[in-house]
Amino acid sequence: MKSYFKLTFRSAHKFFSLIAALVCLMIFQNCENFGSFKSFDDLTAEDPHGDAWTSDKLEVKDGEWVKVEEQVEEKLRLTDRNYIASKLMTIAISGDESSNINKTINYNINSLVRTQINNFGGPCVYYNPETIPTGAARDFKCTGAVPTQVLVDAIPTPNVFRSSLKKAICDYLASNRNVQSNIQDNMEVVSDLVASDSIPYIVHQMFYLGQEPQERTLASLNNLYRSAAGDEALPINTFNAEGLKILTLALCHSNGWEAP
Repeated sequence: MKSYFKLTFRSAHKFFSLIAALVCLMIFQNCENFGSFKSFDDLTAEDPHGDAWTSDKLEVKDGEWVKVEEQVEEKLRLTDRNYIASKLMTIAISGDESSNINKTINYNINSLVRTQINNFGGPCVYYNPETIPTGAARDFKCTGAVPTQVLVDAIPTPNVFRSSLKKAICDYLASNRNVQSNIQDNMEVVSDLVASDSIPYIVHQMFYLGQEPQERTLASLNNLYRSAAGDEALPINTFNAEGLKILTLALCHSNGWEAP
């Protein structure tokens, strides 16, 4: 009797295994190329695999599934007030930093940049980047009493007030006689670094050190320099004070130097 039941059980097991194998074969017979699939050439708009191959980044074009280009929103990359102020000081200050002239330049740049925490961003201390002190006691170093706290972006997005502050900074660099004298001194240092005597190129490097300008950009700067000097044939290695002012103003107003 035991042998009979054992035989019957084995027969039933083989029978159900055979049925299961046939069902699997019928279900997956259209997917035999799945493991060796190499392209979308054999797929049509009526994709037999359904959701397996469908996504919001694919669409059917000329009978084939193709990838859809995604739209990317470009935003101006900016750095905080500490980088901006430091960058401007390397351009506008030369010689003894403790001199009265350089102290005044330092103060004016800090007043237009480092004190404007809400507009230029940048925490007071980088281990606590979320808040800044406000009130009469604050200064660009964020020292003194902290009566209240407000949120600030470590790196802010462009805004109208920041743009107006930047205009004031650029006007100051271009119009201040002491700043222009310092820029002229710094040009000699930069010219040795870049091995060039082209004044438009050197001034460009003061804002964009290590970044080669495009040919059309450099040509525009050359024309701008000569136009400001009032001499269309002026050699670009000949210094002209009015030309330097307009180069300073133009390059300061450009956007790329605000990010490293």
